[in-house]
Amino acid sequence: MPKIEKLLLTAVYKNDKDKSGQPFITQKGKPFWKIAIKAKEYGNEYLSSLIFEPDDILHTWKASQVVSVIVEKKGAYLNFRMPNEKDYLEMKLEEFDVRLKAVENFCQNREVPAMPDEPVIHSEDKIKVEDLPF
Repeated sequence: MPKIEKLLLTAVYKNDKDKSGQPFITQKGKPFWKIAIKAKEYGNEYLSSLIFEPDDILHTWKASQVVSVIVEKKGAYLNFRMPNEKDYLEMKLEEFDVRLKAVENFCQNREVPAMPDEPVIHSEDKIKVEDLPF
């Protein structure tokens, strides 16, 4: 299961051209950007991703910002992606599972007190209909 990490950005690099100056273009002819980040938690390693939309939030990232990402190792590279709603739900389910197991372990290792016997109601303790105010 992917793990959502909070990273402190130390550097952000974006480019819309390759090393020879040619623009990055998808097979469908749409421009895109490459982004590489450095984060305190990963030292000098770069984490990279692609940006396909001009209004993507990744365009706003700056050094010293804290971001939430999912880091994935692909071959020799570390890639990152923004967590989606499913990722957050899976994280919450995992947290609940850990808490549930802790409660189950606590209950299994603890002596549960016996339930008290039901109180005995004697006939003289019963309410008589004629004693009711209505």
